[in-house]
Amino acid sequence: MKQIMILFSVILGIAGTALALNDNGAKDKSTKVETKVVTTDTYFRFTGNPGEEGNPAKWEAIDTPDGCEGLERACNIQVKAAYLVESGGQVHINTSLLPTLPTVLSPDNVNLIPAPSAAGSMSSQPLTPGGIYNQD
Repeated sequence: MKQIMILFSVILGIAGTALALNDNGAKDKSTKVETKVVTTDTYFRFTGNPGEEGNPAKWEAIDTPDGCEGLERACNIQVKAAYLVESGGQVHINTSLLPTLPTVLSPDNVNLIPAPSAAGSMSSQPLTPGGIYNQD
């Protein structure tokens, strides 16, 4: 009987250790941020410094494209839903699909602006037709 109690204690100790190790994995899983598919095209405003126009992290989702008139500096863009992801309640450009935004030199050859060829109806074009709004 004493041997059975010792064996039972050893088994409980091993099971407790296994649960403790497995619990750490469960804690890691609960800290992951859930991502969702975005179903509507979304406007973004450029928030970076000159030269960062191609970096998707420098574009912030907005409701409407206002305050942009001209050609010389990046201002707003409208990105197709297929190139977006929602994470933490905010819409972002999906950098797995679009690691950099296509850019060209502005007409005055000073700044980078979103490339007109990136806007169109083809699925390979990440911006909506007419979805580029620059400013002077």
